[in-house]
Amino acid sequence: INNLSRVSSLQKVIAWFSVRGFKNTKKSIKEIADELGVAAILTGTMERHSGSFRVIAELIDVSTNKRLWGQDYTYNDKDILSIQSNLAGKITSALRASITPEEKQTLAKHYTENIEAYKFYLRGRSYWNATVAESIDSAEANYKRAIELEPNYAMAYAGLADCHAVPYKGLSPLIEVPVAKAYLQKALSLDSNLSEALTTFGFIQQNFYYNWIGAKMNLEKAISLDPNNYAAHMFYGLLLINSGLDKKRSLEEFKKAVDLNPLSYFVNWNYSRNLYFAGEYELSIQQFNKMKSLSSKPNYVIDFSLGLIYLKQHNFGKAKEFFDKLPLNGSQVDDPQIMQSYGYAIMRDTMKAKRIFNETLKKYSNLSHYRNSQVYIALGNDDEALKELELGYESRDDHMFWIKADPAFDPIRNEPQFKALLQKMNLE
Repeated sequence: INNLSRVSSLQKVIAWFSVRGFKNTKKSIKEIADELGVAAILTGTMERHSGSFRVIAELIDVSTNKRLWGQDYTYNDKDILSIQSNLAGKITSALRASITPEEKQTLAKHYTENIEAYKFYLRGRSYWNATVAESIDSAEANYKRAIELEPNYAMAYAGLADCHAVPYKGLSPLIEVPVAKAYLQKALSLDSNLSEALTTFGFIQQNFYYNWIGAKMNLEKAISLDPNNYAAHMFYGLLLINSGLDKKRSLEEFKKAVDLNPLSYFVNWNYSRNLYFAGEYELSIQQFNKMKSLSSKPNYVIDFSLGLIYLKQHNFGKAKEFFDKLPLNGSQVDDPQIMQSYGYAIMRDTMKAKRIFNETLKKYSNLSHYRNSQVYIALGNDDEALKELELGYESRDDHMFWIKADPAFDPIRNEPQFKALLQKMNLE
């Protein structure tokens, strides 16, 4: 809670912690609160007894470690489908938080009476939230099992769409996005006001179809239906910065997304990366460094992202530290050697950059055309860079919709072919 005396929405009252993020943590409540930037934390436990659930909720003042409020709630097993909405309503009422009519409607709504289908949906969402390729198949399998049990389960169809809208599996968007769109159409045919489905639809409209107007309409509607939909705020932020509509408002939307889901790597990375696109280099560095606490493993995407910022600041010594330690293997979408060759090219180590680049091109057949074009620009080969961008457009390379915001393309922005490409993408 940012300010206990001035609570204006459900989002400011409750800091929900994912089991994945905190189940094995040794951090104190104060350490967690400091990371989230809050003055108080709502925490609690759930105990299952024969035929019933007991939920104990407590509001803790972080500075004094005193309990500001606490309450026990007991539910029967048969109430499992309504526990979440009922409990959230009781807690916000007890804390005298004001929630919008849209939030009240969202809390009261559930999409199935089938408990088993609901469990499979929750498992699917848990796997999806891991946002790694290995978990997407498990997420998809659970969503499909939920639909087998509940054929008109709109939320499960929206979940299936998510599994195909973002290219975690490494498959071509030309294959994946039409599948995602079909699932979205099914979800929206069941509920035209499903915020989650409108959010994903808004994302693929900007990322794949370059339909910025349609994306804006759907994302604004998604946010109006559920102001606490972190993904809608994140994708709306992407739209605002990538289309060039409103850089300042974009960062505000990313900040909202982070406030709503502070433990998500995906959300934090988008915020960090777009601070860089917006020229907020010091803030971007701070945010990327903060992200390292979200994972116990080294993350080469954070490393090359930090390297890019130091390149823009002409701090080549610091940038080299990050590019030197990139691993030999990684995702072909953001291959670490491609990024390493880009960094060395900018730092004028041309021979090393060319050697790494050529070796990596021979090694993989489906590298990102967007990333390849950046290397060609850094090497001074604008013709090849523009050819790669055309290939990226035709294949719907997942990064192409960054092209107007990404400073890597500043050297070729006045090229007629580049301007023509922006026109095809509805960015001019």
